[in-house]
Amino acid sequence: MHTAASEQWLYDTIPGIVETLNAGADNVVVSSADKQYETTLSADTLAGAVAGLYQPVINAITARELAGEVTTVMFSARVANLPGLMAQLQHNPAFRVMQLPPLAVPKNILQESHAFVHDDEHLSLILQRPWQASPSLVTTDTGRIPSSPSRVAQAGTHVLVDALAYPVSDEALMLGTSLPANQWGHQVSGVVKGISRQHCLISQRGGQVVIDDKSTYGTFVNGKRVSGSQALNVGDRVQIGNPGIEVRIIRQVDSDGQA
Repeated sequence: MHTAASEQWLYDTIPGIVETLNAGADNVVVSSADKQYETTLSADTLAGAVAGLYQPVINAITARELAGEVTTVMFSARVANLPGLMAQLQHNPAFRVMQLPPLAVPKNILQESHAFVHDDEHLSLILQRPWQASPSLVTTDTGRIPSSPSRVAQAGTHVLVDALAYPVSDEALMLGTSLPANQWGHQVSGVVKGISRQHCLISQRGGQVVIDDKSTYGTFVNGKRVSGSQALNVGDRVQIGNPGIEVRIIRQVDSDGQA
């Protein structure tokens, strides 16, 4: 089956295959000579297989992160179609991830020519440009960390752990089995299977309660695994370990019932 012709055919059809998988299909048909081969494949499976290839790209982007600022990262439509690539940045609150519409670069390059053309012969290498919002862009992330689904989309004020309510603040609350010296947090004891030494951090950022997964085993919010960072709402359940412990996000109210 592996011939020069079949390899070229696969290379030529990869964009179409990826688009099909992103649309929710899970069957891929490969043709070779007069035969067809069919296999089951999902976009998630493909994303997992190529995650390592994405890492140099992610490293190059995150190296340009500016402390305290949101950096806009724009992907061409073709690159944005690659399973899992944009998702690795969408969970990072330091980046606003956007997808450019088709042909956006050639259509807009003349408007920005002054930035890299200094005379008729010499071009400058441009690594970044000031952010300019445009209605022609397709926004895939607002710059805020994606929130978990919740009946009440409110930011919590406290983290409830084993009947103890820890206030949420800019200082991160750490959960784990062995906390560093002077680290504010809740040290888990007893049945600690599946809980890392410094498992996760919960803090307030940009008006949101945010959890950062630092574990080896995974952190789960309402039954779904956290990928990097995720915003939390009132009532969300955070599970660490197996069986481990369950943490609830709650909101303090005054005597008159006002939050």
